[in-house]
Amino acid sequence: MVFAVLSLAVGGALGGKLADYFLAKDPGWQPGEAGPVFRELRRLGNWAMAGSVIFWTFGQGFNYVVAAQLGVAAVATLNAARLLMQPTFVLTMGVKQALLPMASRWLHEHGLSALLKRLTAVVLVLTLLNGIYFALVWGVLDWLTNDFLRKNIPDRDMLVLLWGAYSMVNMVRDMYLSSMLALERFRILTWLTALTAVVALAVMWPAIHYLGLRGAIYGLMAGEVTYLLLMLVLIGQSLAASRRAAPAGS
Repeated sequence: MVFAVLSLAVGGALGGKLADYFLAKDPGWQPGEAGPVFRELRRLGNWAMAGSVIFWTFGQGFNYVVAAQLGVAAVATLNAARLLMQPTFVLTMGVKQALLPMASRWLHEHGLSALLKRLTAVVLVLTLLNGIYFALVWGVLDWLTNDFLRKNIPDRDMLVLLWGAYSMVNMVRDMYLSSMLALERFRILTWLTALTAVVALAVMWPAIHYLGLRGAIYGLMAGEVTYLLLMLVLIGQSLAASRRAAPAGS
């Protein structure tokens, strides 16, 4: 874990140095003095990188919390149940990556209100697709675990239900996160990521002690729900501010 984080930091630092070198020679889009543009990009990039490292570290680190309390075998069991819902996580990740540039364009061309309406439509479509997938998995759950994976998963049904619920919350958070990234709210998102990681770990540690593997997912869910609710508050504030500014700009 430490090696991975250090590798990311070193890679980011080296990439930044190379970017400084090549962009200083030929900025490409900025005639004259490009220093202010680079300083702004560096500021945004630093906050974005910090938030990404915190999120990635927490996303991988919960396995170590489970291992510390329940053992390595429990990690394998937990992730075996998660594997059954992995296509929903992959779908969310793919749509999120494709949505980021479109969200920025929609924001600048149509405004925040229109962007949120389109993101809500995406959320509804993905909710339907994820629901259909979950129903299919639930219908063949015995075959998947007994014949395909050939693994006995203790408390299987509840773990799969919890991972399914978690994947839904994760999907909604990731879709609406696109609006915050388009608004370039990287600094507040970094602090929000750190706060929700603390909340998740604070819930997860005692929950695992009392509830076993279920507690790990409850902890993750607590973090996701906290992030989503606080982010929706921030989005609401940005939407209200944009509406107040609209008459003055028209």
